[in-house]
Amino acid sequence: MVSRHLRGSLMLASFLVACMVLQVFLAFVPGTGRAVAGDRDVRNWSIMGLDIRDYASQFKAKVPATERGQVRHHKLVVRWESVNPRQGIWNFSYYDGEINSVLADGSSSLLLLLQGPVPSWARDPAYGDLADKAPPRDLSWWREFCSRVAERYGKVVDFYEIWNEVGFDRDGEAMRTYNVCHFGGQAETDYLPLLQLAYEAIKEKDPTALVVCGDMITTNNPDPNAGTELFALLFDEVGRPGQDISLKVESTGDIVAERPMYFNYMASWDGGHDVVGALQPATQWYFAEGCTRRSFDMWLCLQNPHSKQIQVTATYMFGPGQGANV
Repeated sequence: MVSRHLRGSLMLASFLVACMVLQVFLAFVPGTGRAVAGDRDVRNWSIMGLDIRDYASQFKAKVPATERGQVRHHKLVVRWESVNPRQGIWNFSYYDGEINSVLADGSSSLLLLLQGPVPSWARDPAYGDLADKAPPRDLSWWREFCSRVAERYGKVVDFYEIWNEVGFDRDGEAMRTYNVCHFGGQAETDYLPLLQLAYEAIKEKDPTALVVCGDMITTNNPDPNAGTELFALLFDEVGRPGQDISLKVESTGDIVAERPMYFNYMASWDGGHDVVGALQPATQWYFAEGCTRRSFDMWLCLQNPHSKQIQVTATYMFGPGQGANV
C-alpha cells in the first residue's frame, strides 16, 4: 500500500465541466481503503506533468528513482478496448500496475484520459473505417466504461479528461491535410453526449473528481485565437438546451437572458466583453459554468421586454439532480 497527496488543480486548454478541489491522504488497493480528505486551496496551481506509457515496465527501468521523484503529476490513457475487450469481460490488471507504480513514486496528482479505441463488439458500422474512434452503437456501454473506471480508481484519481483532441474529428483540418483523426464522429453532433454521460457516470462514483473536456481546437493555425470555433458548442443554449446543468433560469413570462463575462485576469487584462446566450425571449434558459476561479467575474443579465412584472428563478446546479435556488 502506498500513500500520496491528492487533489490538485489543472491548467488545461479544455472546458472545465466541474471543479471541487481537496487534499487526500490515501492508499490504493482496488476495492479497499477509504480516503480521508481535508481542505486545501490549490486553485492557482500551474501543473506540468508527464504523459507516460508503460510506466511500470519501461519508465521505472530506465529512469533512476531520484529523477522519477521530480515528476509530481501524471497522466495515463485508459483505452476502452484494453479493459473491456469482450462484452461483459473487464480486465484492469495493466492499469492497476501502472497506477500503483506511479503512486509508489510519490505522485501529487493523477489524470486519467478516457477514450477509445472502442471495442470491436461495441463499434457502430455507420462510422465506417473510423468506428474504433467514434461513438459506440449503444451509448450506455460507454457510460458503463466510465463508471467502472471511476469506481475502481476514484480514491486516487484527481482529474478525468474525456477523449483526446476531439476537435480533430473526421472532417477537421488535420484529417483533410494530414490524415490525422482523433475522433471518428462529428465533434459538432457526436461528442457532447459522450461528455455528458461520462460526467454523470464519473461524478456518481467519484463526486470530488474534476472532469475536463477534450481539446476542441479545430485547426493547426499557429494563431492561438484561430480554430477555436468548436468551443462555442459548449455554450449552445439554442441548439442544445439543457446540455449543461450548472445554471438553469426559469421565468413566468418571456425574458431575454445572456451571460456577459467581464474579465480581469491576474490584473493583466484591463477588460473585455463576451456575450454567450441568445437574444430571443423565452421562459427557460440554461448556461454553462465557464471559469469561476478567483479574479474572474461572471454576470448573468436578464431583460424583461414587457411592462408587467415577471417572476424569475435561477437555480445553480451542483450536480445531477442537485441545486440551490438564488
